[in-house]
Amino acid sequence: EYNTTDGDMGVRGHLDAKLRSDINQTWRWGFDLKRTTDNTYMRRYGFASPQSLNSKFYTEAFRSRSYFSASTHAFQGLEESDVADETPIVLPLLDFNHVGKRDRIGGRSFFDLNLLALTRAEGTDTRRISFHPRWENPLITDFGDSIKMTLGLNADFYQVNGLKRANKPNSYNGFGYRTAPYAAIDWSRPLVKRMGNASQTIEPVASIVLRPYGGNSNKIPNEDSTELEFDETNLFSDNRFTGVDRLEGGPRINYGLQWALTGDKGNRSSVFFGQSYRVKDDATFGKGSGLEDNFSDLVGKVQFSPHSYVDLFYRTRLAVDNFSPNRNEAQFSA
Repeated sequence: EYNTTDGDMGVRGHLDAKLRSDINQTWRWGFDLKRTTDNTYMRRYGFASPQSLNSKFYTEAFRSRSYFSASTHAFQGLEESDVADETPIVLPLLDFNHVGKRDRIGGRSFFDLNLLALTRAEGTDTRRISFHPRWENPLITDFGDSIKMTLGLNADFYQVNGLKRANKPNSYNGFGYRTAPYAAIDWSRPLVKRMGNASQTIEPVASIVLRPYGGNSNKIPNEDSTELEFDETNLFSDNRFTGVDRLEGGPRINYGLQWALTGDKGNRSSVFFGQSYRVKDDATFGKGSGLEDNFSDLVGKVQFSPHSYVDLFYRTRLAVDNFSPNRNEAQFSA
């Protein structure tokens, strides 16, 4: 649309604006406005060019134990494969989070509420409301074991239009829902030994998660859980998917071992390796994710900080059958 040829003139440009404003000690609002006239302008003239430009308008509130936000989002894809009519507009996106006080036995309640309306000119329109109440009770035994018990419920309700489903000739218009209770127990036992000017820690870690099988009906779209990177940061999560639209079902056990050496002057070295086992494999996880089989890939990290200003970090994911690396990540900072 904006290509120039001999004898023609065109206007090209982009807009990048940001506003943050505090209304009072509880409320604030703001916006990010990012648009460009065409896909190649920002690359052509040396500006940072992400895969998409994300604009939003939002307001949010912070209280002692609660958080609320309301926002709307619009996206402009800059890849050649992006189709503007298939790019969604999010209006609105509401989030509410509340943390309760400690009860008489030391537990604490949590409540998360999410409401989403996502609209496309072509493709799937999604309306979703999700509830996630849970109760957690951490405790430390006389023997030094750290234990956390969790009871929770995922309740999600959907209304969709134009949802394409595998092996179905027609798009689906209608409602979908799921309710999935779960229970989890997390355990660890750090063992510490003093060595001169440093402390050595060996910590076995394990967790058991119980949730019914299924929950990912073909009447439920997948808008926010399409990308999954399995590593040590989500090994012990009750749901490894990044969003709400997909749940990890079935019982499983997660386990790992961490070793750390911490000096009195702030230097630290640590190594961690862990794995997950599920009774049945889960087709929800794609091939190559490291979670598609009963035994997951081995995930690990190595961190070496000889000084508080220097940090070396290595993360890996190893195939369970031959220990070949499926993912490697290295980072150095100073």
